Order: sequence, then structure tokens, then C-alpha cells
Amino acid sequence: MSQLMLDAWLQWPPYLGARLHLRLPYLLPALLVGCLLLPIVKGQAADLPKAGIVMKITGTTNPALSVWSEISEGAPVVLLPGAELTFLDYMRCKIVTVLGSGKLSLTNGELTTDGMVTRERQGPCPRIHQPSGTSITAGIVMRSPAVIRVPASSEIIFAGHRANRVMSAALYIPNNGDIKPRVQLELINGHRVLLPDSQTLGADREYTLAIYLEDQAKPTEFRFKTTIAHEDEMIVLRLE
Repeated sequence: MSQLMLDAWLQWPPYLGARLHLRLPYLLPALLVGCLLLPIVKGQAADLPKAGIVMKITGTTNPALSVWSEISEGAPVVLLPGAELTFLDYMRCKIVTVLGSGKLSLTNGELTTDGMVTRERQGPCPRIHQPSGTSITAGIVMRSPAVIRVPASSEIIFAGHRANRVMSAALYIPNNGDIKPRVQLELINGHRVLLPDSQTLGADREYTLAIYLEDQAKPTEFRFKTTIAHEDEMIVLRLE
């Protein structure tokens, strides 16, 4: 196609006295820049630190959230009319229920919302562990040892981009050569498991939590040592 024919196609609308005359050499760079920026803007919320996790949801939100989705720090969530969102605020260790419509955001432990807070109560202060070897306790990043201490009967939540690919989870004793798992864990709603009690696991014993994902041959491993605590804990294990 000649430059003259392209010029004719890009003149719109043809019946206006003052025509918008665009030339392809000037149009292409703008289009390319726009295409490059789109994935960056879309991925900004995913790259932000996480401020909370969804525990219950009804209705529609934007971006779309589901149970055990994490809420990004400072990124607004729009609740459409009739939507109700219950989430755990990592920083304040509070379980909050917000009724739409309007926006909500979590920034430095502060909740801002156009909706109505219908309930707020004390929740667990989760420990958040990441593959990098660092952990977050109630929103604070901390260094974690190679083997962390976890109370028996604790709840482990799988979060992150790959959490929906978890197929099963089991406990092994490290370096024992076991083919069969010591404990096969029940995967609840595809995103969480409950560790057995101290009578089953014992105290001050090391275990490897093997997490089997549908898109990788070898399991993701999480090593811990059991402790006896007065209260169970919530562990958020982020799979990225």
C-alpha cells in the first residue's frame, strides 16, 4: 500500500472541513509506546506489597477478588453495589467486613473506604513466608532462619500467583529417605491445610512440607520445626 493510499485511509471523517490528517510514520511510535505501557500498568498492583488477605466475599469487586486473594498495599479495590468483603488486615491483625458500594484501600495499616464498615474484630497475626527466605509478621518484613518454628495445629494458607495450582500437600521427615509421606494433609478449598496436633507431630521435630503444583514435576518444599504454643498460628505461604 502506497503512502498516498495510507494517508487517504487515515483522514477521518472525510466530510469535515478541517480533516484530521495522520501519517503512519508518526502514528506507529505512539501505538508501540502504548502497547508497551499496558502490561506495566496492569502489573503494578501485582508488584505492590500485600496488606491483607480476603477471607469471605459476596458480589463483585474490581479487580476481581476471591477467597484467599491478597490485597495490594495502597491499590484501590472497588466494591460494586451489594458487594461485601471480609479480609484480614495484616498490619493491624484485624478481621474487617466492608459493605459496598465504593472504594477501599489499605495503606500502612490504615483503612480508607467509601463503603460501610459493618464489623471489625481481632484476628490472627499471620506470619508470611516467601521463597526468598524472608518472612513478614503482621506486615513487618523479618529475616527467617533456614528452618522456622511452627506450632502444631497451625493453619497454612497458600497465597500468591501460583496458589491456585496446588494439587496436594504432605509432610515428610527431612533426609529420612521416605517414599511415602509421614502425614498426607487434606487440602481445604484448594488453598489451605491444617497441621496435625502435637500428639501426632511431636515437639521440637523437623518436617518438610511438600507442596505439589500442577505445573512442576518436583514439589515446593517448606521446612519447619514443631513447637508447643498456647495458641495456633496462621502461616501464609506465598507461592510466586
